[in-house]
Amino acid sequence: MSSKRLVPVVALLLLASALAIVVGFSQTQQVLVPPGAIVESPNAQAGNSGGPRLPVPDAPELPASSAFVAFSDDFASSSLDKWSSLNTAQGEWAASEGRLQQRGTDGDVIADEPAVLTTKDITFGDGTFSAYVYSTSGSPVGVVFRGSDAGYYRVSLYRKGTNSTVSHKAYLQKVEPNGTVEIAHASADAWPGYEDAKWQLITVVTTGNHIVLSVDGVEVLEATDTAYAQGWAGVWTFADMGAQFDNVRIQQTAGR
Repeated sequence: MSSKRLVPVVALLLLASALAIVVGFSQTQQVLVPPGAIVESPNAQAGNSGGPRLPVPDAPELPASSAFVAFSDDFASSSLDKWSSLNTAQGEWAASEGRLQQRGTDGDVIADEPAVLTTKDITFGDGTFSAYVYSTSGSPVGVVFRGSDAGYYRVSLYRKGTNSTVSHKAYLQKVEPNGTVEIAHASADAWPGYEDAKWQLITVVTTGNHIVLSVDGVEVLEATDTAYAQGWAGVWTFADMGAQFDNVRIQQTAGR
């Protein structure tokens, strides 16, 4: 075949190849998108512990009261008018989705420091103080009580499992202007620590200088101390957005 006859054939082949490339390119741009909004994967957002952020269930109801209820809050309202952030352990808090949520520090900044929220216009002396807690960050959590400018008692609970920074899983402490003093503790053998992503009930019963701490109805520790007789009560954790509280209640012993 002569070279003159090959020219039209080659030209036709080149034209066919070019058309195929153009058609193929246009097809790759036609990506089909299903109708409706795009749903983000549950694993796209992670909690402070690194796992997926799962919905938080409602906290259980408290047992029926057998004594005078001096204070209670189920956080059904978004108002925190009954609460006050402690000046020496400030943090941001919000009542949302029917529970009290720790929101870091000012400007939603996460901080490795305590945040304490206390009751207003109520004092706790002898009686029963209860609060449900739900934690996901692994930070210590707990309650505070009999507080004033002189100091307060603090229950500190630590997560179940290995924690190289503490020797025990539950502590009763005095927080004073000059520092923190341990009063009593429960070893990991006696109480293994709180569980992540689970509502657990903290209960403190006080009678005079006698203090008893229970978690989910199981006694964890008891102690005797005369430092503080009465004062405000509240909840505490680290300002890392990792803990929530619900169904807080103070029952006062008659005559106190």
